[in-house]
Formats: sequence, structure tokens, C-alpha cells
Amino acid sequence: MDDFHGVVRQVVKRTLYVTVFLGVLWLLFDPWKSIFAGLTIGSAVSLYFAVSLARQTEMATAVALGQKKKKPIVAMVSRIAMIALGVMAIHRLGYPSIWSFLVGLYTHQVILFVGMILGRGKGN
Repeated sequence: MDDFHGVVRQVVKRTLYVTVFLGVLWLLFDPWKSIFAGLTIGSAVSLYFAVSLARQTEMATAVALGQKKKKPIVAMVSRIAMIALGVMAIHRLGYPSIWSFLVGLYTHQVILFVGMILGRGKGN
């Protein structure tokens, strides 16, 4: 379980760094403001997804080990609500690209995949 927590911590931390970096690019590069705005908002929603998925996995593990009773999980509903919130933010701002928002939603998954590929090369 410690390996899981270490991976989750690294993915959340790196996703946060990418989100902040994209936010800085959003502020600095005016010609591509629309693209970086969508990527930043999508990456922020992706950060929420990473934390939510980790929490949901911990709850499922506790139920599987018999430590807790099964509780109703509304994770899918909350993820859909976060996507809707991101789309509403894009609509409210008026200029972010919806396509870059959709690409930004995959930020934590790409970070996890790259971490797995690079981790295998080190013998982990």
C-alpha cells in the first residue's frame, strides 16, 4: 500500500506542477491564450480526478479487506459535475478552447503513463 501512496503522491504533485506551469503560460503568451486557458482548466479538473480516484481506490481496498462496510460511492457523478463545472468556466470566460480543455483532462493519466515508462527503465 505504501507503493500506491507514493505513486499517488507523485502523480498529484506532478499534475499540480503541470497545472501551475500551464497557468503561467496562459498569463504570459497572449497569442495562445485560448489554448493555454483550456489546457489549464482541463489540467485542474484532471488534478481533481487524480485525487478522487485515489480516494475511491482506498475506499475499495478497505471494503475488500473487510475493514469497512460498503458505502455508496458517487465518484462518477462528482467527476461529471467537475467536467460540467469546467465547461461552464470556459463558457463564462468566453475564449478558452474546448479542444484544449478536452486534452487537458488527460493530464494525470499521461503523467502516470510517463512515470510508469520511466520507472521501468530504472528497474522499479
